[in-house]
Parts: sequence; C-alpha cells; structure tokens
Amino acid sequence: MQKISPTNDLAMKKTLASEENKDVLQGLITDFYEIEVEDLAIEQPYSISDYKEILDGKDIILLRQTIKDISATFKIADFIAEMQVRMSPFFDERAMYYAFDRFCKNFNKAGKILFDPNGKPNRYSSLRPVYSLNILNYIHFAENDVQDKDAFHVFEFYDIKRQRQYKKDVIKVGFFELTKNQGLTINQKHWHDYFTTGTVDESAPDYIKKASKVIEFANLAEEEKIVIEALEKAEAIRIDEIHQGFLDGQQKGFLSGQDNRSVEIARNMLQNNEPLEKIKIYTGLTVDYIESL
Repeated sequence: MQKISPTNDLAMKKTLASEENKDVLQGLITDFYEIEVEDLAIEQPYSISDYKEILDGKDIILLRQTIKDISATFKIADFIAEMQVRMSPFFDERAMYYAFDRFCKNFNKAGKILFDPNGKPNRYSSLRPVYSLNILNYIHFAENDVQDKDAFHVFEFYDIKRQRQYKKDVIKVGFFELTKNQGLTINQKHWHDYFTTGTVDESAPDYIKKASKVIEFANLAEEEKIVIEALEKAEAIRIDEIHQGFLDGQQKGFLSGQDNRSVEIARNMLQNNEPLEKIKIYTGLTVDYIESL
C-alpha cells in the first residue's frame, strides 16, 4: 500500500481537520466557494486517539460507520463538509438538515451577538452564513440532462421568477461528485484528481500536493498504520457481506421463480383434471396448497 485512499475516514480527517494542515482545508473552501478564508478554526480536530479507543474496544461496527465529516469556522462564515462514498436514502434531506441545523445552532450564541447603540442585544445577529460541501463518490444527479453532467453543483436562496439571488449569503449547499469531471475550475480539477487517485499534477497548488503527501502510507505513524489496516479490513468485511447478501438475494429470487413455475404447472394440471397426488409429485407443492388453487 503506497497511499491510503483519500476517501478513507482517517485520511479525510488527517488532511482536512488537522491543525498542521489548516492550509489544506482553507484551500478547499476557497477553491469551491471563491471566498477569502481568515481566522480558520477547526472544530473537533483530528486525533488518532479517537480511532484507537474504537479499535481497543473491538467495536468493528462503529469503526465501519461513515463519520467523514469536517466542521470549521472562519471570519465571515461557518463551513461543514462530509464525504459520502455510497448512495444513502434521503441524502438530500440529510444534507439540507445538516446545513440548516448548523445555521440555527449559532442563534443566541455567546460572543457572536451584536448590540444596538442602547446596549440591547439582537439575538439574530449571531447567525452566520453556512457553506456546506458534500463530496460524493457516486452519481447523485442523474445524467439525463446536460447540466447534470457537471461535477459540482451549488444550491442557495434564489428568486426564480425575477432571477435574483437573495441579498445575503445565508446557506450554500454544494455537491461535488467524484464520478464526474466536467464544469470544474482548474483547482477543482486538481481536487478531483486528489480524491479519485490520491495523486496530483505538478501544477497543483502546494496545499493539494501537501494533502497527497499526507496520505502516503510511509508518512503515517505506526499507530495510524494499525488503524488504517483495521479500517481496510472492516471495509473488506462490509463488501463481503454485501456480496453475500447479493448472492442470497439471487438464490431467493431463483427459488421464488421456481415456486412461480411450480404454481403455473399445478394450475395447468388442475385444468386437465390430474390427480392431486400426481400434481404434488410433479411440482413439490403440498396437497393443501394445490387445493387452494
């Protein structure tokens, strides 16, 4: 293993939620939302001890959960990001919930409230814009439309009738599909290369090159290598379970098809007034079930 997968939970946290890699997260936000990022503060910074606690507890189910989320604040807004490697029911609702929930959590927050000239606080002044980025390793928007072939979509408040954007930035929810590569800026293409291959071109910005170096297996601490191997094993088990479930489903489908065929044969034999015992022998159905037909 030369590099760990950039979509791996530990890789996501280590590259985008580490104090020593704040420039990587800053670059990600700027490249996708074209805003200046100052005074960046990462919430719940990456710590290998969090993974070790799960690993020491032998909780393989918890280790396999998708927890690839990042949250941070900067001077003018809040930022949240999530990596979703496979399709999930109601993901659109979930993405919107996380963004709006983050927006509402700042309401009446100490240290964020502004006061009028008379010293009266305005609790709504503590609300800040929220920029959300959902990085998806599957096709989220169907490709029936030319527009849906674009890899990056951003949704915000907009007056469709008057074709006017809302006067303030409130919430912007972005979806970055790694299965597509159209409609991207140069730096966004570099991010696409990073997330899909772990490698980047020499022309990529230094912070994306840095991310590519961070995920090199040789650059990991020994305890990180242990966790990564456990994560890889957990993912392999999950894939095996899915494959087995698929095979079981195929077998059930085959048996269901066989049952349907037996019923069809039984009906035909009944129409020809064949004896029940004979039909039982030919179809394997019980006499009671044949009588019910």
